Amino acid sequence: MWLQKILKENLKLAQPKQFILAMHIFPGLNDYNGVQEFWHANYTNQLLQIIEEYQDNIQLVSGAHIHRSQVRNPSSSSYQNISVPLLVTTSITPIYFNNPGYTTLEISLDKRVNKTNHLEFSKLLVHTFQLQYYLLTGTKAWHDLDPKEQYGLDLNDKSTLRNYKSFVENSMDLGAFDGFATGMDTYTREALYGFIFYPLYVDADHENDLPLYMCSLLWYENGDDFKECMN
Repeated sequence: MWLQKILKENLKLAQPKQFILAMHIFPGLNDYNGVQEFWHANYTNQLLQIIEEYQDNIQLVSGAHIHRSQVRNPSSSSYQNISVPLLVTTSITPIYFNNPGYTTLEISLDKRVNKTNHLEFSKLLVHTFQLQYYLLTGTKAWHDLDPKEQYGLDLNDKSTLRNYKSFVENSMDLGAFDGFATGMDTYTREALYGFIFYPLYVDADHENDLPLYMCSLLWYENGDDFKECMN
C-alpha cells in the first residue's frame, strides 16, 4: 500500500519525518441522522492498522466533510493502542445550518524535542461568520473559537482529546463546541432551537442525540465498545 510504503521508508532516514495525514472524508463515526461509519469497515481497518503501526511519526490526521469543526482522538476496538489527534475543519457553506467558517492552525518545529522533526501545533482557531445575526440585523460579525482555551483540548497533548464525557454531559453549548453556533448567534439559536425546534425534534425521535454525539467522538467503529458507550 502506498501510504504504508512511504511511512516504512521514512523510518530508514537518519532523522525520520513527522506526518500530517490530510483527507476530505475521515475515518470514524458520523452522528448525523443516526450513526454510520464514514468508510467501509475493511478500509477503516486497513488505515487504522497503518496509523497504529506508524503513529510515532503521524502527529495529526485532518479531515472535513461534516461542515462542522471538531477535535477528536477516537479509540479503536481493534487497535487499542491507537492515539492520534484528528482535526475536523468547518465549511464555508451554510447548507447544513452551520455558520460559514474556516479553521487556522500554526505549525512549527518543536524545539523542546531535540534532534527530531517533531511538530508543535499552536493557535488553533475556528472562525465563524454569524449568519443568523446578520440575517436579523444586517450586521456582519465574526466569532473566534479556541478549543484549547475554552475546552482544554490541546493537539499537543493527546490525553486532553479524550476528556469528552465530562464536557459533553455538563454542557449545553454543543453548537459552540462544533463551531457552528457561536458568538452573537448563540442568542438567536438558543431562542429558536432551544425552546421551539429542538424540543420538538427530541420528542419526535431523537432523545438519544447526546450520547450518540459523545460516543461518535470517542470511537472509530460502530461495534460493541460504541454500543456500550451508548448505554
